[in-house]
Amino acid sequence: MDYQTLVETMLADRPRLLGAAEIAERMGLSRQRVQQLAERDDFPEPYQELRMGRVWLEHDIEMWIMAFRQSPPADD
Repeated sequence: MDYQTLVETMLADRPRLLGAAEIAERMGLSRQRVQQLAERDDFPEPYQELRMGRVWLEHDIEMWIMAFRQSPPADD
């Protein structure tokens, strides 16, 4: 196995992580609004908290978006 193939294989096996900016872009919201949503009880728990902020697993966020968009607006 050559080096390029090895790196691609390693990267393919890693979970994709999203920060507030990526979630905001995905949902068409501001970063600040994503931070507000992240305080909701039904928002996924962060995968990790780094110096730059919290990060979430892409899969968890995608599942939450599907449920969020199907549910009626809740009083925050």
